[in-house]
Amino acid sequence: MRYSEEEFARIEKRAEEGDAEALYILGDIYVNDADGDERTQMKGFFCFEKAALSGYALAQLSLAVCYEMGLCPEGVCDEEKALHWYEKAAEQGVISAQYELARDYEEGRYFKQDYEKAFYWYSRAAETGSYDAKFKLAYFYENGLGVKKDIQKAICYYKIASECCLIGTRETAKKKLKELGGI
Repeated sequence: MRYSEEEFARIEKRAEEGDAEALYILGDIYVNDADGDERTQMKGFFCFEKAALSGYALAQLSLAVCYEMGLCPEGVCDEEKALHWYEKAAEQGVISAQYELARDYEEGRYFKQDYEKAFYWYSRAAETGSYDAKFKLAYFYENGLGVKKDIQKAICYYKIASECCLIGTRETAKKKLKELGGI
């Protein structure tokens, strides 16, 4: 366990009092430290649900992941509920939720492919600080996906990605810059 017995008891007490952050932490403990015990994971799910319903953004993201993975009372993936909670978390500025929604729209994973919505959510994630989303914006500008084709903006975003993304993406961005004449 990541917490001492005393810390866990404090978290549990705050959760019982309805503290959304404590509910989220308790949910995380139950889901991630359960060693596959479904009853314990369900306790975590219900903690996430209660915190999510109170508006706690990270719990909304965790609840979306639970529904996506089938870690819910139904025991099967519920894409509609997962998307609902991804959107709630994304609207509150959770970068990973914004990026996940953008990717879902780009790939048409759960619904019809929509590059404009993908571009919108990648833009939000980029504004919030995601360098991977900036790389995706470069790609969208380069190819005119969901936005008017703009090679100069693509170059600008590829430059950022070439300096800040992880190695694989950084190298791809550098290659794209050479192809587009941005280096």
